[in-house]
Amino acid sequence: MRPQPKRLPRKLTLYSVQRRFQYWRKVRKKRNPLPEKLWNAAVTLCSEYTVNQVAEALQLNHTALSRRTAASRDESAANPVVPDASRFIELALERPASPGEIEVNDPQGWKMIIRGARFEELLTAAHRIWDGRR
Repeated sequence: MRPQPKRLPRKLTLYSVQRRFQYWRKVRKKRNPLPEKLWNAAVTLCSEYTVNQVAEALQLNHTALSRRTAASRDESAANPVVPDASRFIELALERPASPGEIEVNDPQGWKMIIRGARFEELLTAAHRIWDGRR
């Protein structure tokens, strides 16, 4: 049986990307250009960190990263992302039958029940938990 490929983390962290860069630098052949996947990961981090922080942490050229980040933002503005319908989860805003409880189901069969005090807090918690598992 063939081993399954290692899954990449869904949410990139500075640490996880640093480790990917370190590995690439360790195994690369001399003078090979940085792979696009690594550039893309660095650009993605620039939405949470400054270009300077990312460039320093990943030992990248600040100007090159800055240009790629600006180009990515321009491209994103020109091509807005349309949400994938399979990832959409409808949460009804109706008041639950029993106070302080909310139940959420998705098409794959996942079910989540949260019990708490206020409906708004339950809805917020459901969104955070559900988004975090994807």
